[in-house]
Amino acid sequence: MAKPKKFYGVQVGRQPGVYETWDDCKAQVDGFPGAKFKGFLTREEAQAYADNKTFNPKTQSYESPNTTGGVEAYVDGSYWEKKYAYGVVILTEDKEIHMNGVGNDPEMVSMQNVAGEIMGATAAIQWALNNNIPKIVIYHDYAGISEWATGAWKRNKKGTDAYFRFCRDAKDKVDIQFVKVKGHSHTFFNDVADGLARKALGIDEPVAKKVKDHIEDVECSGWVE
Repeated sequence: MAKPKKFYGVQVGRQPGVYETWDDCKAQVDGFPGAKFKGFLTREEAQAYADNKTFNPKTQSYESPNTTGGVEAYVDGSYWEKKYAYGVVILTEDKEIHMNGVGNDPEMVSMQNVAGEIMGATAAIQWALNNNIPKIVIYHDYAGISEWATGAWKRNKKGTDAYFRFCRDAKDKVDIQFVKVKGHSHTFFNDVADGLARKALGIDEPVAKKVKDHIEDVECSGWVE
């Protein structure tokens, strides 16, 4: 049976857009710092990805995250030897901000890297509150980061319930949007957030050299009160 035709969406590369062959796609992303690309079965999906749009099930259409007047934040978590950590990359119009930190709440430790990602989302939202940012779009790879925040998922731990209540109260002051990215999909800033979380735990591997170099180039702000 013939393989289905694939369309390649290039979000970050030499020439973003949709390509019908891997060779054409590779020419745009191979060796390009922070390249973001993905294969799809339909041109519509590939184009939406290239345009950084996500599917809204309510409207049954692809929409762009609205960051006008706001910022984007990539969050991720890591776990090692009964400690969890978070990494955050915040992108404003003119700068890139890195944050990371370690947690060891006995109740949350069992959630491992997910606990770190919750901590990261909390830190990103707190940063927006502290800096009077009207809107923040949080890119995350674990579904619960958005589902617990909105109340869609049941909160079985004090930590997840505290996270829900924090997000509920924060929404009175900042517009919080969530965008799920596929884990380990080599989305550059998601990889940087992962690298920051690992760095907080003293883990060097496996982190790509270009990610390590990028982290070293940007000063880390640490936890935000």
